[in-house]
Amino acid sequence: MAANEGAVNGENRPAAESHPDPRFFYLTVFEYVVIAVVTVAFVAAIIYKLGSVEDLARLEVARGLITFLVTLGTVAIAIMLSLTAILTRDFDKRIVVGKEILTILVAVLGTIVGFYYGATAAKPAEAGGANNRSAISVEAPKLSRGSDGSLTLTANITGGATPYHYSVKFSPETIGAIDNKETDGQISVPVTLPSPAPKEISVSIQGKDQNGIEFNFNKDGKIKTPVP
Repeated sequence: MAANEGAVNGENRPAAESHPDPRFFYLTVFEYVVIAVVTVAFVAAIIYKLGSVEDLARLEVARGLITFLVTLGTVAIAIMLSLTAILTRDFDKRIVVGKEILTILVAVLGTIVGFYYGATAAKPAEAGGANNRSAISVEAPKLSRGSDGSLTLTANITGGATPYHYSVKFSPETIGAIDNKETDGQISVPVTLPSPAPKEISVSIQGKDQNGIEFNFNKDGKIKTPVP
């Protein structure tokens, strides 16, 4: 009876395995765990690092997010395929398909990472160019009086990337400072002078553009602006 155990309808077939390799079960569980970890990590990155969907319109944010996703996915697949090759030799078809997927992802990853670091490395070179858009300049502020006698400070910010966030400080300090204002380049703020009114004041302007590049005007307070 035992000799004919593998014979079915006159054909010799290998007997079914009564004890399947348990490594297959643990490997499958591990692969699901890796997929779950990758999914959770990606969702967490979107929730905690991405302020809103509109942020994806910024090239730096979109490039970083895509790089993170492809890198994480490629590493996860590489781990699963490596573990498959180590634990068992019976999954030739899975390994072949996995290698094809991995090859595609590695090619995409290489392209994205190369573009990412290439663009990052190009920024210092652009900073020294004649047409440097990152160079921010602040026009010397002016004080003017309206028909009602009110005093207004005006100035212009050029270069960099709009919008700008700026603060204005005065000397003497009895003139109230102006903090955390936003503009596309034109500064126009009211100024209330102490009594008696000084003949000239010191105006300091500092802030950052959209890319975080800082700018300053009259930081040491040596430049004086006449009061009309």
